[in-house]
Amino acid sequence: MSTPPAAVTRSTVVAASDPGRIALALVLHRLALRHWVDLLVPATLVLALEWLLGLPLVVGLLLAVATVAVLVTVRIWQARRRFARSFPVDSRLTVTASPSGLVLTRGDDPPAFDVRWHLFDTATVVRDHLVLGMRGSQALVVLPASLSDEGLVSTVKAAVAGAPLVATAPDGGEVSTASEASPQADSPIDAGPVDPARVTTTTIDEATIDRMSRDFTVQSVTGLRTLALLGLLVALSVLVQFSSDATTRWVLPVVTVVFIVAVVVGGYLGTRRVLRRSPGGLITLTFGDEGFTATSDAGTSRMEYRDILGVTVRGETVMIRGAGGAVAVYPLTLFPPPLLAEVRAGAARR
Repeated sequence: MSTPPAAVTRSTVVAASDPGRIALALVLHRLALRHWVDLLVPATLVLALEWLLGLPLVVGLLLAVATVAVLVTVRIWQARRRFARSFPVDSRLTVTASPSGLVLTRGDDPPAFDVRWHLFDTATVVRDHLVLGMRGSQALVVLPASLSDEGLVSTVKAAVAGAPLVATAPDGGEVSTASEASPQADSPIDAGPVDPARVTTTTIDEATIDRMSRDFTVQSVTGLRTLALLGLLVALSVLVQFSSDATTRWVLPVVTVVFIVAVVVGGYLGTRRVLRRSPGGLITLTFGDEGFTATSDAGTSRMEYRDILGVTVRGETVMIRGAGGAVAVYPLTLFPPPLLAEVRAGAARR
């Protein structure tokens, strides 16, 4: 694959309006990719429930529209919070399109995001924001408008498409080689010698993916919000048994059973599909004092302890919930008890 001959770097200070604008661009891009189906399903369930309760059609339609509006608002809020916690307002965000991949750095910290070009499959501009889609998953990378100038956009698009391109700098913009900017994608993130006891390695194979999918599904189904929704549906199914309408008495219980099966089976199959499409093979974690670095065929990513909201162990899987609610899933073999305790202690200090 051909890539840009020299790294292109842009740097900006995150403005107060950037998290909201980035969140809006992300949600609009997902809707353009027909992810609106995820909104129509709950809206249809609300409309069906209103019909079962005998409410006027207008009321049902209004509540369905309100449901969609609430879901879109929640998604924008979640995306805004995720970006704001990863790159706080007034912090410096540096983007480097290197010959090997894309690197995002916050201030003087080690790179928070370092992914090779072949793992991206799309690069588009939404409301002046550059949006990159990850191959084999629904993950998106959205850059602020202040960084998405013509030079960087054309460079990234050429790299993702596999076409060579010599980027041109916009007026006032910076263009530099990788040696003049942040580290290259293949360079180590943690400087200095590393204790071998703080480096763990494992191989992600089909059996590992099945175990992680199972454990993640069980954790999701037994979560408070899912159990609350299932409890509500079960309670409504019991209440409608006192209805005089025979159709009402059996439709809602059937909907409840279908919903439970869809959550369990759909959650497992969806999680496994995403994990199988992600690059597998060897994965290595390097633990430092302030976070750990994950290195695999997908590239290198950095997880700071201060950005961790929760650490959960389910079966043979470790689930780490980061800023904004994003969950990273790892095999338990990568986290020996002392290092797992260190991660939890570091997250507790945030």
